[in-house]
Amino acid sequence: MNRRFALIQALISLVALAAVVWWASHQEAPELPRTFGHVMLLVLAAALYAGATLVRGERWPGSCT
Repeated sequence: MNRRFALIQALISLVALAAVVWWASHQEAPELPRTFGHVMLLVLAAALYAGATLVRGERWPGSCT
């Protein structure tokens, strides 16, 4: 029973991986920001993400030391 369950899990994982590869291969290539305003929006987004990460880290005081 455990061997069959492991085989089913592996097959589901392979099908999911194949679906993701197929989906990714049919996407258009992303464009990098070209204007100063768009670059600044990207920098702002990265700063907000970093700030949110730091705030989430404050939930667990002492876990970083």
